[in-house]
Amino acid sequence: MRHGQERGRKHVKPRRSWRGPLRSRRIPDMNKMPAADDVWVAKYHLMRLYSFNEAVQCHKETHHPTVLDSLDSTLMAHLELNMKATKKNKFIEKFNGTIGMPYPFQQEEDRTVLALCKGDAIQQEATKAGATLVGGSEIIKQILAGTISLKDYTMLVAHPNILPELTALRGLLKKRFPNVRDGNLNPDIAVAVHKFKQGIMYSAVKDDLELDFGTIDTPIGTLEMDTKHLEENFSALVNDIETRNPATAHSLITKAFLICPPYPERFKVDFGQYIIKSTVDNTAEESDDEESNTATASN
Repeated sequence: MRHGQERGRKHVKPRRSWRGPLRSRRIPDMNKMPAADDVWVAKYHLMRLYSFNEAVQCHKETHHPTVLDSLDSTLMAHLELNMKATKKNKFIEKFNGTIGMPYPFQQEEDRTVLALCKGDAIQQEATKAGATLVGGSEIIKQILAGTISLKDYTMLVAHPNILPELTALRGLLKKRFPNVRDGNLNPDIAVAVHKFKQGIMYSAVKDDLELDFGTIDTPIGTLEMDTKHLEENFSALVNDIETRNPATAHSLITKAFLICPPYPERFKVDFGQYIIKSTVDNTAEESDDEESNTATASN
């Protein structure tokens, strides 16, 4: 009897915890009207569009010493992305980026930077900039031998003078291999080290169901910083992300919000004014050049 009961239990199907429709992660605006006055029910009306300064001031009021008393809280930028590519039914893959902020700030993350370069003077510059380990060909040999692990370092930066020897690590580094576009291959090694030691690291997360939708959540400073400094950091972030846009017909960023934990309120901000036109135009020209080169090669 017991044996039969055990056999029966094996065929019991697990219950689904949720049977309703899957919800979109987008913050919706469709079929909503602007509010007619200063008091409205948020879910029935369009979110108010704040200037950057207004949104920061709102957060500073809620985090004031007389309220939450946490002006040292991190100000976060939440960005919604249009992940459509240039070709129909093609989408931008998830991507990562690092940007050196105009006004750096203390972050909780402790990063380790490996700097590869030749020459005593250049190596001293990398050390002064804050590199965790600095070296040349001898470091590359130790990596190949397994005595130094690349997993112990958040980022690897290099000077062009060591590039011929560095190619031996291409198989190990793969996408982490230094290049000019990402800024981790730079003749000014101190700038490269500082960027990846103190800069902002962000990741575009692609939605599993809505392939044309993605998000980025990253810090841009702390509330105790000057608002103009926060604004310049935000502008730098927006323009760096837009350089990743292969499409010419639309901006990669569709919405921008400022959030400051532990308060849950988010303020929608006008990001369009911070996008430098030449950034989008140059991207478009590069895309057109690539397509024309491809067409020429195929002909």
